[in-house]
Amino acid sequence: MKKMFFMVVLLVSCGAIFAQNPVADGQTQFNAGLGFSNRNVPVYIGLDYGIHKDITLGGELSFAS
Repeated sequence: MKKMFFMVVLLVSCGAIFAQNPVADGQTQFNAGLGFSNRNVPVYIGLDYGIHKDITLGGELSFAS
């Protein structure tokens, strides 16, 4: 039980540490990633455009071979 509690606290605190930075109005943000799984290697790219202080509009393309 102590291990489970410790893991939950660790995961919640990591989420708070890596907080997101908002995209400003009129700016774009490019992001890309690579993953690993048992069946394939997924790859993705995405682009976000800031239309308001708290709102972005964007899309993402992904491929897994």
